Amino acid sequence: MIHGSTETYAVDDSRIITDGSDFFRASITVLVDTFSKCIVGFYLSFRGPSYNSVRCAVLNACLDKKDLLEKYPDIEKDWPCQGRIEALVVDNGAEFWSKDLERFSASIGMSVEYNPVGKPWKKPLVERIFNTYNTEFIHQIPGKTFSSAKDLEGYEPEKDALLPFSRFLHLLHIWVVDIYNQQPNKRRTNIPALSWQIGCQDFPPVVYQGTEKQRFKIESFPTVYRDLRPIGIEVDHINYSSEMLVEFRKNHPPPPGQKKHKLCVKRDPSDVSFVYVFLPELEKYIKVNATSQEFQLEGVSIFQYQVMRRLLNNHIEINTDHEGLALANMKLSERMDDIKENALAKKKSSLKGMKSVAAFIGVDSDGDATFESVHRDLKSRDNSMCDSSEGGLTDSKNFEHVDDWHNIADDVEPY
Repeated sequence: MIHGSTETYAVDDSRIITDGSDFFRASITVLVDTFSKCIVGFYLSFRGPSYNSVRCAVLNACLDKKDLLEKYPDIEKDWPCQGRIEALVVDNGAEFWSKDLERFSASIGMSVEYNPVGKPWKKPLVERIFNTYNTEFIHQIPGKTFSSAKDLEGYEPEKDALLPFSRFLHLLHIWVVDIYNQQPNKRRTNIPALSWQIGCQDFPPVVYQGTEKQRFKIESFPTVYRDLRPIGIEVDHINYSSEMLVEFRKNHPPPPGQKKHKLCVKRDPSDVSFVYVFLPELEKYIKVNATSQEFQLEGVSIFQYQVMRRLLNNHIEINTDHEGLALANMKLSERMDDIKENALAKKKSSLKGMKSVAAFIGVDSDGDATFESVHRDLKSRDNSMCDSSEGGLTDSKNFEHVDDWHNIADDVEPY
């Protein structure tokens, strides 16, 4: 069983300051193994608690830490904690109440249990870890703050706030792997890393490898459902399409009673340049790349993309001539009213075949012909054809069959 909780520094009287000029509030989501008391995973971010912070903490806990330890070669001990979570016990933070967490936990066979509201003693593991985290680690960092005004007397944290976030993260990994997981508890009855090793001998964890590892990551991504259209799938004004998706639409009709396929779409929060689409008939996810060219999307996170769109909207709003557009619309409306009045004043028979005649004389945006000239040609059409002496057109009976220009031009192919 894993206990999970999120701690926001601003709530627990500590802050990280990265440049000495302003306060940056960060939050950490921690997962603790119930049996061994090991910290098996965590996620630290400035974006605040959310499903993504829970997702990243779960991935950090369940997957192997090899790449992570290679990133920090000065960490001396191993961090072997990994494997499938059977039960995740969480507090009642908003980040733990989401449809995405429900879908994710159901897809990987993980049950989620919620701690009763107002009873923090029901989850003493994470509460104790946060207390240890604050007293033994955070309070040693220059730039920390306190909640009590008495503690802040004569102390100016911004003057000592010289620790970059990357360095703080490095120190945090050292503290978790080499100190917390390795030191015995106060009663000298348990060493988390040793207990993990003993527990793995009796009950080896189910680890994620190969295709299972990839599927596990995909299932963790936030889920949306979108209609499959000829252009593909659209998410947040980004179009996604691929040959496989087009072939699927051609070869598999929608379910009975539906006009379109509504497909499950998974998107990596750190990269909007592609999505994973689940094809039910094929029972698998396929990777579909973005086809939109509005922005350079590779490596752009959802958060960054939303900021970029907001900036674009602001730019368009600032540079839009609203007064000029309003005047142009008024002028266009007046001209359309004039055209409508003129059209109603004319007899219906005089307008017969107008479209075909316009096509015949070449009314287009490149030429000088107008609909007024079309109308004049239409009125003079009978006279010019009756004056012809060839083909028997002077006979009114023979002339009737060419009076409808729709019939004349109907079979002619456009070019």
